[in-house]
Amino acid sequence: MKCLIAEDHPLFRDAIKGLLTRAYPGISISEAQCLKTLQQVVEEDNDFDFVLLDLNIPGVYGFSGLLFIQGQLEETPIIVISASESPDIIQKSHSYGAAAFVPKSSSTDIIVETINKIMDGEEITPPKDQLAESQDDLETYNNIKKLSPRQFEILLMLTDGLLNKQIASELDLSISTVKCHISAIIKTLGVNTRSHAVLIA
Repeated sequence: MKCLIAEDHPLFRDAIKGLLTRAYPGISISEAQCLKTLQQVVEEDNDFDFVLLDLNIPGVYGFSGLLFIQGQLEETPIIVISASESPDIIQKSHSYGAAAFVPKSSSTDIIVETINKIMDGEEITPPKDQLAESQDDLETYNNIKKLSPRQFEILLMLTDGLLNKQIASELDLSISTVKCHISAIIKTLGVNTRSHAVLIA
């Protein structure tokens, strides 16, 4: 069994690793602490049985980490582990493709039980009284998943307010290449300007 843990807090990450090692002897665990290391991990290995994801690792906005992993590891179930227990966050996690949502306050038994259910192919749904996302929102998030890893990275850099020449310098690309990526991003997201793309991000 192989899993990927995307979590920036060392203590919680170590606790999860210990839990998984006890529950699944012989498990292989990869780690990511931020978006950049997450990108590196999935570029090197895209064969995981499941992913444990904290929504708020450095470098991501909202659910962009979830969407990035979905775009790169299409068949891999993603279990969101979050300090937030907001019904809105739980609903959006499910709507945007998470296989399950587990609050960080959950007991170790609940975490293992959830992983076991996912590994057994069981579908976990949020409470029915929570509102589903609109079709427009789902279409937008599905479009974001179509971005390549480089385009995804550039979109988040645009969101940080970086100019084309700054992005080119950061990524060691030519300005013309950056412009081509931005044009592709705008087309994929179905918008007309980079400002609109940033608002979506």
